[in-house]
Amino acid sequence: MHDLLAIALETTVKGWILPLSFVNYV
Repeated sequence: MHDLLAIALETTVKGWILPLSFVNYV
């Protein structure tokens, strides 16, 4: 259960950081 939560959190963080980094880069 904890692993699933960690994966979901990591995915959410990447989902936020990647677009923000892309926008900041552009």
